[in-house]
Amino acid sequence: LWIRRKYRIDYVLSEHSSHYLPISSDSYFSKSYFYKIQVRNIFKGAISISNVSATVGQIIKKIFSLNKIETIHNTVNIDYFKYTPEKSKTFTFIHVSSLNKQKNIYGILNAFEQLKKNNTNWLLKLIGPFTPELVNYIDLKGLRDYVILTGEISYENVAKQMQQSHVFVLFSNHENFPCVIIEAQCCGLPVISSNVAGVKEAINSKNGLLVNVNDELLLLNALITIMNSYNIYQTKEISAEAHNLYNYKTIGKQIFNLYSNTQFP
Repeated sequence: LWIRRKYRIDYVLSEHSSHYLPISSDSYFSKSYFYKIQVRNIFKGAISISNVSATVGQIIKKIFSLNKIETIHNTVNIDYFKYTPEKSKTFTFIHVSSLNKQKNIYGILNAFEQLKKNNTNWLLKLIGPFTPELVNYIDLKGLRDYVILTGEISYENVAKQMQQSHVFVLFSNHENFPCVIIEAQCCGLPVISSNVAGVKEAINSKNGLLVNVNDELLLLNALITIMNSYNIYQTKEISAEAHNLYNYKTIGKQIFNLYSNTQFP
C-alpha cells in the first residue's frame, strides 16, 4: 500500500490465511482498531484480489465490502507428490502439520485410542515438530506402539511418507485451503478431514470423508469406515484428478489470467 501511494505502482493481493475466521487463535477480529483499519486499507487499495478458497474469500468479501474476489487454489509440486502403488504392509494413517493447537492433535489421538478397541492392525504417522507433552500424551493413551513421530522432515521426504501411507487425516479447528490435503490427494490418498472453511472444496465422496469440527466420535466412525471400505477408493484416479487441478501449469495459468484480466489504470 505504501509503495502504491509513493510510487504509484498498483498491486494484486493473494490471501491464504484463515485469520478471518473468528475461531482462529490469531483472528483478525481480536486485533486492534489500528490493525483492522490498516488491513482494510490494504484490501481496498488492491487492484485485484484472490483467495485460495471460495469459502474464506466470501467471508473476506463481506468483511471489507469488496466487489469481487477470485478463487485460485493452492498448488502442488507433482514431481514429488505423485501416485505410487507400493504401500506399507500395515494400514497407515498419516498426518502432516505443525502439530499445534489449531491442528487438534490431541483430538486425533483420542479418536485413535478408541479405534484401538475396534481394530489394532494400523499405524499413525505424525509428521512435524513434536513436544515432550505430546509424547507423554501418546503414552497416556496407550498408543506408543501405534504412533510414529518423525519430527520435521524434508519436503521430498513428506511426499515419500505420504506415498507409503493409505489415508491422510486432518482434524483442524480452522483452515483456509490446506496444501497438505491436496498433496496427499496427488499421492492418491483419500482424506479424512474436519469440515472447515475451504476443505470441502477439495473433498468429495470419491476422495474422502468430512467430519464436524472437534467431533471425535464422528472422526472415529470415519476411521473405521475408511478402513472397512478402503477398496472403494480409486487411488490412482484420486491422484490423476488432483494432478489436473493443482499442478503448477494449471494454477499458474489462473494467476496469469488474473493479471491479464485486471484493468490497470
